[in-house]
Amino acid sequence: MPITTPWTVRARSGKRAYTISLLHCDGADASTTIIDEVTGNTALVTSLSQLDTEYSKFGTAACMGTTTNDGIISTFPSTYTPSGGVSDKWTLELWIHKASLTTGFNPDVDFLISGSAASNFGCLVAATTGAITIQQTVLDSSFVALAQDLTTVIGTYTADTWMHYAVVRSGTVTTTYLDGTSVHTLDYATGVPGPYNAIRLRVDANSHFDEARLSHMLRYTVNFTSPTVAFTLD
Repeated sequence: MPITTPWTVRARSGKRAYTISLLHCDGADASTTIIDEVTGNTALVTSLSQLDTEYSKFGTAACMGTTTNDGIISTFPSTYTPSGGVSDKWTLELWIHKASLTTGFNPDVDFLISGSAASNFGCLVAATTGAITIQQTVLDSSFVALAQDLTTVIGTYTADTWMHYAVVRSGTVTTTYLDGTSVHTLDYATGVPGPYNAIRLRVDANSHFDEARLSHMLRYTVNFTSPTVAFTLD
């Protein structure tokens, strides 16, 4: 499919142009050092998030929460300057996992403006049933809501499996995919979101995420087969 480049982005030496942030979440057990492959910087670990080698989708480990809303913050490279305009395009994707559904969990994905949550593109997984409810709120630069959906059930999570979760923004519409299948759209044509300068990924106790990638291109425009290998820079 065609690659689109809505922002002016200059690739760093030795890097490629389309990947904004890439977190493999590999390393030693209980380590809090999580490297962003684009910038080479260590992501800021919030609360008690850490690496766990017991579970991983690819590589040696995954990022695990030990309390509610544990997570990491990765600041975008200085070469990436999103305008927040209506023509902007991006793809956010990661793998999420929880061994048991005795309690629910909230894979939470926030875009930040100067450290404050500006828009959320996560979901909520119910205990026992595994029902997945969308949790998406899009804010403008003044933190005014342009669109929100906190109630639509988009699928069912099966305990102790890795689920690929992707959100694709094209124009004023975001499309959410679960394991490669389109399950939800949100239209915020009434205003301009962003701009953003960092991403925050959070999970609850004993849940994990792995292989998180943000790209300034449309990775997916139709249903697709979930990735079978770790992401690479492009």
